[in-house]
Amino acid sequence: MQTEREKIFSVVFFLIISLIFISLLFYTPKLVGFITSTVVYINSGPTFDHSNPIANQSLVQGNSLSDVFDLDNYFSDSDGDTLTYEAFGNSSVTVSIDTSNVVSYSAGSSFSGSEVIKFVGDDGVRRNATSNNVTITVNETGAVTPQVTGAASGGGGGGRVQGPDFVIDKEELKVKLKQGETKEEFIKIKNNLQRLLSILIDLEGVKDFLSPEEESLKTITLNPKSEELVPIDFFASEDVEPDVYVKSINISTENTEKELPVVLDVSSKEILFDLSLKLEEKFRKISPGKKIEAIITIFKPENIEGAEVLVNLLVQDFTGNIIVEKNRSVSLHSTVQIKEEIILPPDIKSGKYLLVAKTKYADQIAVVSKTFEVAEEITDLFFYLIFSILIIIIVLLTIFITIILKRAQKSKIKVNQKDLDDIYELILIAKEYVALKDKRKAIEIYRKIKKKFDKLPTLAKRGIFPKVNSLAKSLGQ
Repeated sequence: MQTEREKIFSVVFFLIISLIFISLLFYTPKLVGFITSTVVYINSGPTFDHSNPIANQSLVQGNSLSDVFDLDNYFSDSDGDTLTYEAFGNSSVTVSIDTSNVVSYSAGSSFSGSEVIKFVGDDGVRRNATSNNVTITVNETGAVTPQVTGAASGGGGGGRVQGPDFVIDKEELKVKLKQGETKEEFIKIKNNLQRLLSILIDLEGVKDFLSPEEESLKTITLNPKSEELVPIDFFASEDVEPDVYVKSINISTENTEKELPVVLDVSSKEILFDLSLKLEEKFRKISPGKKIEAIITIFKPENIEGAEVLVNLLVQDFTGNIIVEKNRSVSLHSTVQIKEEIILPPDIKSGKYLLVAKTKYADQIAVVSKTFEVAEEITDLFFYLIFSILIIIIVLLTIFITIILKRAQKSKIKVNQKDLDDIYELILIAKEYVALKDKRKAIEIYRKIKKKFDKLPTLAKRGIFPKVNSLAKSLGQ
């Protein structure tokens, strides 16, 4: 059997090994699924904009409301995770959510009354967000039914739908032009409301790149829940410098205003060496201090051989500030594909940036860009900190247990010494009975000695064993 000290040391050993294992789980990226390379992206849960709650709705028995609103306009996820949605609280009202996350309601012919529904958006990583209470009122046939009422959480509201009035089909508009070229691009705008919506499109921010025939202000009117493609004619004058330009279009209603970024890649009027830029998905969201790998393809015309082309790769923010850049020269004998790496500064701020590739041959410049995002990160410093804290805990725990053991040992020594003294005294008494030839009394005392002896620790037994053993032999025990 293990002694008390051996048991304590076993527990201490188990604790130390466990803490080391836990520290390695934090420190070694390969052992933890959500740690990749030396970067950890902490999953942020989806959010619901409670300042713009989903509106209450009314319908008539046996009828339905189709395409009432898009849940993506109310829920968002900062990590860009795809959200899935569910509705809770309904029993008689049917809530349908299509593949585009657009909600429709329908009611049977036998139910009238109200139900309170909540929508939940889930990011697939066990994180979710919940909407406000949405009251769906089903009126009897022939009743006057306003389809949209104030939001349930807003209290006593009027007839205006709470939330974004409209949505745009893209986060940014990308335009590729050559000097002197005109190009028509489109943006799709969707009316989220159940009424006519007048939308003002202000092109003043891109006026330097508008076709002379294009008006700087446009107004469109959309029917309820309808959408429209809005054409915009862009133009790059022949004297504009080949480069990347970031502008914006303002789109507004009386309640909602949005800025749509416009990225214009302007190349020379005549370019012999066109190019393309490929940025893999894993580099679309990256952390400070890490490298971006870009694949640049330079297309060589048939009538040019051995031309020296200057390749410029850079990172710039949306205000035009160059963060980092690199240059190289390429001798072209055929169409080539170049894999370039560019390292972001460790102190670069979070946000959206442009990766820009340019080729220059004589006075001809070709330009192409890709948008990417710099995301906040937790670096190795976090893991060094966790690892250090765990090591400190292990050391402190070891010191603490050592002190406890020493105190216990001192206390045990005192107890053992008293037991030894008792045994020595009983041995003397037993020997006196032996001398008096009173064997019965001597054996009785020996049995008391044996009980005390058996309770002694192993080390304490060694010193007194010869005397106890000698007494036992003399009594035939």
